[in-house]
Amino acid sequence: MTGKEYRFLVMGDQVVGVLHRVPANIVGDGIHTIEQLVHEKNKDPLRGKGYKTPLEKIQLGEAEEMFLKNHAMGWNDIPHSGEVIYLRENSNLVREETVSILRMKCQTAIRNLPFNQLKLQERPYVVWI
Repeated sequence: MTGKEYRFLVMGDQVVGVLHRVPANIVGDGIHTIEQLVHEKNKDPLRGKGYKTPLEKIQLGEAEEMFLKNHAMGWNDIPHSGEVIYLRENSNLVREETVSILRMKCQTAIRNLPFNQLKLQERPYVVWI
């Protein structure tokens, strides 16, 4: 399935928060290599290891290298300025995704989704929009 991925925080019958989950990525500057841009992005104090920070550091591992290779790229490629280069196909909170927190100024249609009809049964669920 393709498209944007969101995680909704629902309390009772109300949406109280939304996360836009984005796979690990860097944005090119036309000067630095993908590897250099990853190292630079990892300097963000919100990134760390061992669940001590909100975001994990972006890995320079085999999975990321294979993903780049499948897209005819490598660590030494220099992306164009503004070009977004994804390093994984999917996001995962325990890895290195970038999370954008959306305020609840969401469209009325999203705020009023019928979560009360889903009967949560004390466990998480996913809604695809």
